[in-house]
Amino acid sequence: MIGQSNYFQSFDGTPIYYEDFGSGKPIILIHGWTGSHSIWERTVHDLAKKFRVVTMDNRGHGDSGKPNTNYDFDEFSSDLKELIDQLELNGALLVGWSMGVSISLRYFERFGAHGMSKLALVNGPIRLASATDFPYTMSPEYLEKLFAERIDNRAMREREFARLGFYKPHPEATEWISSIYMKTPMYVAMKCVRHQIELDMREVLKEIDIPTLVCYGRHDPFYPTELGQYIVDRVKRSKLVIFEESGHYPFLEESAKFSKLLAELAEV
Repeated sequence: MIGQSNYFQSFDGTPIYYEDFGSGKPIILIHGWTGSHSIWERTVHDLAKKFRVVTMDNRGHGDSGKPNTNYDFDEFSSDLKELIDQLELNGALLVGWSMGVSISLRYFERFGAHGMSKLALVNGPIRLASATDFPYTMSPEYLEKLFAERIDNRAMREREFARLGFYKPHPEATEWISSIYMKTPMYVAMKCVRHQIELDMREVLKEIDIPTLVCYGRHDPFYPTELGQYIVDRVKRSKLVIFEESGHYPFLEESAKFSKLLAELAEV
């Protein structure tokens, strides 16, 4: 398996870390809030035997630069476009997980299907806060409590947040995930989630016209499986897969099934 890790300069000069493994049809994996490329290790291992698999650290996350910028979803989606253009990732399968779903949908809203031929949306929001006409996510009150707890006792709360994401938590896995989360500075975490709470991507769904895989864990504490059905009811060429033994991390708890589904979609 041939691969490399490197940086590219994004539109405003921010150094963005990426890893590029394997060869063949391209698959791009976009992580969630306070995550990094590291969370995709098992998926990369499975898929890079047959495909070109590219991961990146969103600005402010992991090993990417952490400038004092807005950390809004125009910046995140512009960084993704720079990755696609600079690495010439044409006809890619774009995979967004958690906040990566918001980034992927904002990308599609701004740039259409530029560079991509398929899409996978994994355990992420269409809008972050629930509303009377959209009950498929977390309440504004819960979100405010979540934000405040991180500020008061971040290390403990990151471990708890990581543990909650697993259907069957394991101490070492929880510690590993929380160590990844802690690489994102507090100011970055708070800025990007405040911008995310302003997003409402419901109208974007009906504009998606490429094959789309929608994945949700049965035991996700943040996003119910009904949200997956809401999405496939609005995206023309979509398929819903429920991971019965997973919470927020189906690519870890049911990794073989997850990788197989991505491989099948990438081959189409």
